[in-house]
Amino acid sequence: PPNIMEKLESQFLQDKQERNTAMIDVLQHLTAIKNETTFGFEDMRGEFRSLFEAYDEKVSVYKTQVDNITTHLATSEEEINNRIIKTMEELERVQSEQEERLDTCRSEVNSLRTHITNLETPIIRLVNMSQQWPVPPSTCAATQVLTAASGSIAVVEAGKYDNNIDCEWIINLPAGNKILLKWIYIDMEIKDNCPYDYVTVKNLNTNQLEYG
Repeated sequence: PPNIMEKLESQFLQDKQERNTAMIDVLQHLTAIKNETTFGFEDMRGEFRSLFEAYDEKVSVYKTQVDNITTHLATSEEEINNRIIKTMEELERVQSEQEERLDTCRSEVNSLRTHITNLETPIIRLVNMSQQWPVPPSTCAATQVLTAASGSIAVVEAGKYDNNIDCEWIINLPAGNKILLKWIYIDMEIKDNCPYDYVTVKNLNTNQLEYG
């Protein structure tokens, strides 16, 4: 990282300046000794050589540290890249599994839709048949609402019925259906002491009398 390199460079420059200062001091010291005497010159050369060796050793240590830091940075970058690659591979795997599940769900929904569509025809046929089967007549028990496609009405299922009975049936079918009324039997009373029977048909949508 830049901060570590800057610190190392600053330390390196500081050490270099210290070395230069030390070298200047040594040279000044050697010059003074040379001026004073020629004895002990070899000892001073040995001391000077020791200073250079110490400097080279410190430089080697700093270089090793810089190499270690560079290697660590390269290793960290490789680890980060490997983690990113593994994460992307895992995301792709999960996405692929989700797409497979979605395709399976779509297939099941389409199969169910086809099954329901295939059932519509027999169900409609069964409903139509149930509406056309013979059923008992709707009697005059109360106001009756008829919704079947066909049927019959009667005051009573069999036998005689009481006098002064008003019966009412309401036929309720979807719009557009035509209603056909067919009288199989009706007995109109003609005796003087008996009010006559009657039938009226009224359109409740328009409130108009259609028959009677």
